Amino acid sequence: MAGPVLEVRNFHKRFPGVKALDGLRFIAAASVMLAHGVSYILMLQRDEAMTPPLMFFLHLSKEEQRKRFIDRIDKPEKNWKFSVADIEERKFWKDYMRVYGKCLSATSTKHAPWYVIPADDKLNARLIVSRILVDTMEGLDLSFPKTTAARRRELSLLRKKLAR
Repeated sequence: MAGPVLEVRNFHKRFPGVKALDGLRFIAAASVMLAHGVSYILMLQRDEAMTPPLMFFLHLSKEEQRKRFIDRIDKPEKNWKFSVADIEERKFWKDYMRVYGKCLSATSTKHAPWYVIPADDKLNARLIVSRILVDTMEGLDLSFPKTTAARRRELSLLRKKLAR
């Protein structure tokens, strides 16, 4: 799971609209997005004239997560990635998925949708994200800024100074 886990008593009372989950556990990124980030993300998405924000949710299956945890335990160079808390938090998988779903639904718009990327296969996940980035860039009307006559004169003078 991405991000540290928050355990906050009465979290749902401080942030209206967020119901308590069993154990009052939330993934920090999801809870912060629900509590504060929704309005920020929606603000970024409002201006359709700007470059659209690209938002990716890398979705890992519970089985793949289990395999990666075992890999982190088995390989000494990956031991640092593993926490005992990871095992406890797996009990709340359905709750996490529900919270993620609410976050994505609350912040996905036509102008700036979330792209949910199946991430069990890292290579394909990277390929999918890369393709979305390339397609988005190709769809933008990008060009270098036009240089004015006054700017060209200024640059000519500066070049002469540099050439000495």
